[in-house]
Amino acid sequence: MIRSGYMIWKGPDIDNPHWVASCTTMFTSTVLSLLTDDGKRSPDSFAKDFAPDLAAKYASVRLRHLARPTPTG
Repeated sequence: MIRSGYMIWKGPDIDNPHWVASCTTMFTSTVLSLLTDDGKRSPDSFAKDFAPDLAAKYASVRLRHLARPTPTG
């Protein structure tokens, strides 16, 4: 756990990968909100327009889907 740039707690499996989907969703929704407020992106924009590797499998996914903690399918 990092606070103010310093490690304040280190768990026993710090070197193992951890699932952080909920943290990712919060970050994504915050960034999308800031970009929307600045007029640079719309929540209804397609994700594939910004990440072309998503086009084949997720052509209909919009940025708003990435900002929600629920599955898109």
